[in-house]
Amino acid sequence: DQLDTIGEVLADHDGPIIFSGDLNTWNGARSRALDAMTSQLGLTPVSFEPDHRTRRFGRALDYVFVRGLEVRDSRTVEVETSDHNPLIMTLAIADT
Repeated sequence: DQLDTIGEVLADHDGPIIFSGDLNTWNGARSRALDAMTSQLGLTPVSFEPDHRTRRFGRALDYVFVRGLEVRDSRTVEVETSDHNPLIMTLAIADT
């Protein structure tokens, strides 16, 4: 239900989008719902190298999706101060 609500808001937005968070995709149904919504909206997942995102049952929980932006750099950093590691990116407005 929350993804549907977010999807409706993002669908009405014409400019660049950064959609991110702890999306709790720890099972297949949740992952499929997220994939369907982001695909429909033309959002591209940001990949990380190194990738130290928090995982449950082998699945990443934290994501960043973009539209209308170029990913110039992306990485994660391991920390002990949180159960989620920071996701660090350098983004630029994409040439259209």
